[in-house]
Amino acid sequence: MTVELVEWLKEELGELWTIEKRDNEIVAKFEDGEEYEKIEIEIDDRKVYHVYMEYASETDEIPICDSCHDGDCTECWIFERCKDDTGEEVDAKKLDEYFREETEKHLNQPRYELRYLFNEIVVRPIIIERKCYLDIPHYHYYKGKGITAKLYGECYVKALIILRDFFYSLIKTF
Repeated sequence: MTVELVEWLKEELGELWTIEKRDNEIVAKFEDGEEYEKIEIEIDDRKVYHVYMEYASETDEIPICDSCHDGDCTECWIFERCKDDTGEEVDAKKLDEYFREETEKHLNQPRYELRYLFNEIVVRPIIIERKCYLDIPHYHYYKGKGITAKLYGECYVKALIILRDFFYSLIKTF
């Protein structure tokens, strides 16, 4: 892994990103209260770059009861949609069905595959599971955007990172 690529990433991504270099891998992460993004770059013995990127926004969360952080569930729209026959509690089956519908709707979007010479880029919808940012023992789920690539040259890696927002825009998170 070239030192130049690590330095370029630091300059291109900015100081809010954490960048770790391990043997033949670089992992760059950005996370604040509104966005999460990760870029992993691994280079194999044949000098092929394997790149994985994922992005999610807080506005694209699939809310569930655990991720709500609200003490009064009766005023929550999830409660209204998924309440049981008594109207006093959330019906677990209805909540599971809602979650399944939301994830399927997102994951059933088209994926995009691009090939040029031996280079390959795949852009697809993904579900991102993240531990609660408040350090409460549960997870949050997001309609995310993923990019995987096999690239034959550092210049292609840099181009992909520069253009990643364009590629992410191909996936809708309605």
